[in-house]
Amino acid sequence: MSSQARQIIRGLASAVGLVILFYSVDASDAQMKAFFPKRPAGVTVSHLRGVLVDYGIGNASGGFTVVDGNGKRVDFYTAWPMYIDGRPVKCSIAPTETFKPDPRYCPDWPSNIRLGYTKVEVIYWSSARDGEPVLVSDEIRKLP
Repeated sequence: MSSQARQIIRGLASAVGLVILFYSVDASDAQMKAFFPKRPAGVTVSHLRGVLVDYGIGNASGGFTVVDGNGKRVDFYTAWPMYIDGRPVKCSIAPTETFKPDPRYCPDWPSNIRLGYTKVEVIYWSSARDGEPVLVSDEIRKLP
């Protein structure tokens, strides 16, 4: 192998190593900024009843909104794991009447939960994100 070929191979190996290093730094940085809290032991939980109107999970956080009986919209962050009707749900984007998500990203959404229609009870607690008060939930139950 010529010396020029060796230099090219070394250069490529160095470039690949830098890409892996930067990717590792970005991934760990994203993990540190992610907000999927677990329910703290002994925390006081509250309950809210209303209609589930949206639900989504991203890389940094997840959330959903419930409209209560007075028409007030209440936003929640999702904890991890998130349970719906007693089952863990990892669905990123919940299905709607006009949107059916790819089954690879939403294999476990309960068929009896319809956004904008289903009455639910949310079990939640108060927390903080970036110094601001937020509500966090790890459980949604369908109401009869």
